[in-house]
Amino acid sequence: CTGSILIVMPVTLLSLWKQQFAQFLPGKLVYVHQGASRSSVLEEHPIILTSYATLRSDCHLFMQMVFDTVILDEAQVIKNSTTQIAQTVY
Repeated sequence: CTGSILIVMPVTLLSLWKQQFAQFLPGKLVYVHQGASRSSVLEEHPIILTSYATLRSDCHLFMQMVFDTVILDEAQVIKNSTTQIAQTVY
């Protein structure tokens, strides 16, 4: 594995995912890419949690990266392939 893991979800699930990582994989570094103070350097984070809206806003950052794994929680968000969020994920 050379790339990061990206997990995309509705914003309401970010804290739950972070808690689950802390409980089941306490030694793993998990970065929540959300809010006004989010980093513009993502390459240093092995596991990145973000929301669909933030992924769309920061797609220029995410497109510069190679991910080993991308997980889409609540993937019905992209069921309409013509939306901006779906296009960003594709």
